[in-house]
Amino acid sequence: MSPSKAVSAGAFQRSAARVNLRRNQTDVLDELTEKIETADWLPLDGAAADRYRRAVASGNFMKLRRALFLTGTPADSPKLTRMREII
Repeated sequence: MSPSKAVSAGAFQRSAARVNLRRNQTDVLDELTEKIETADWLPLDGAAADRYRRAVASGNFMKLRRALFLTGTPADSPKLTRMREII
C-alpha cells in the first residue's frame, strides 16, 4: 500500500491486531518502577507573570493553565525551557 493511500480506522485496527499486544493495568503493575514525584518551582516574571495575573483575574482556568506556555516565543517560556531540559 502506498504511503499516500488513506486507511480507515477499522482497517488499521484489523491489520495491527496481529502485532498489537494489549495488557491490563493489573497485569503490568508489578513490572513498573515506583512513581517518583518531584516539585520543580520556576520563577514567574515578565510576560509569563502578567499573563498569569490576567488569567487569575478573569477566572478563566484554561488560560491559567496555558499562561506559562504562551509568552511569545518558546525560548521566552521558563516552563517550556525546563521541560526541554528534563526531556
